[in-house]
Amino acid sequence: MEFMIDYSHLKKLFPRGNLKDITNYNQLEKLIPKDKLNLEAIPVLMEISEEEVQPILPELLFCIAEFGWPIGTEVLKVLVRFPNSVVPLIKEILKPIKTDNDWLINRYWKYYIITRLIPKLPENSQKMLMEDLQRIIDNPADDEIYGAVLYGAQDYIKRRCEEPIKKLIPIDKHDFEPIPVLMEISEEEVQPILPELLFWIADINWPIATEMLNVLVRFPDSITPLIKKVLQPTETDEEWKYFIIQYLIPKLPESSQKVLMEDIQRILDSPTDGEIYGEVSEAAKDYMERYYEY
Repeated sequence: MEFMIDYSHLKKLFPRGNLKDITNYNQLEKLIPKDKLNLEAIPVLMEISEEEVQPILPELLFCIAEFGWPIGTEVLKVLVRFPNSVVPLIKEILKPIKTDNDWLINRYWKYYIITRLIPKLPENSQKMLMEDLQRIIDNPADDEIYGAVLYGAQDYIKRRCEEPIKKLIPIDKHDFEPIPVLMEISEEEVQPILPELLFWIADINWPIATEMLNVLVRFPDSITPLIKKVLQPTETDEEWKYFIIQYLIPKLPESSQKVLMEDIQRILDSPTDGEIYGEVSEAAKDYMERYYEY
């Protein structure tokens, strides 16, 4: 039951009368994913017409309410096929909530719509939504502040004005879309965003972290100076240091690892209180024992 998707609250947000009167609704209803892992209907949804999909579009849109759901990424590909139909639904969702009971419906759903769906829509569709996004920035509701919706809207506007390379920085820990491009990009091209990419292994438990490791090891000459900065005693993100020592440095070429030996030795010999408490010194010791028989 933990994987089931509850669509019941959509009736309040999108009152549509008695859908059972629609001749083909029973057939369409089978295409609504019943749980977060249900990808069976995706091939059909990728072929269905815009007219046919209308009755179940709200349910499909709700499938991206949490991007940790496996179904979310696949349904996103379906939704962008119907920009003319999906924009009015988005406008409705982006309105301020009316009651406290609605916060769960809108809070993170708005965030993922703004950060994942809207940027994939055609330019004319995005322009139709600019008034709604500007309202969030200028006059955010409480749920939009605490649900990161305000940040999402600000980041969206910022990204529209940024150089293309900046758009390859993952939006959040579930954003795998830039990875294929990052695996092909040159070392010269990646320079402006490498510090931000390094950040995405600050917690190896983030879904994006493992894929980002594969990206970072492609650029050892450029990443090594950034690692040295993170390993300094003045840097207080001990978890980031820990994961870099445990997971990134061992994957670098021998020449890069030697450049970082002084920093690892410093952590061993003279760790800060934070490095002791955060077990960074233990990670350094473990690294030495495994790779250099310390």
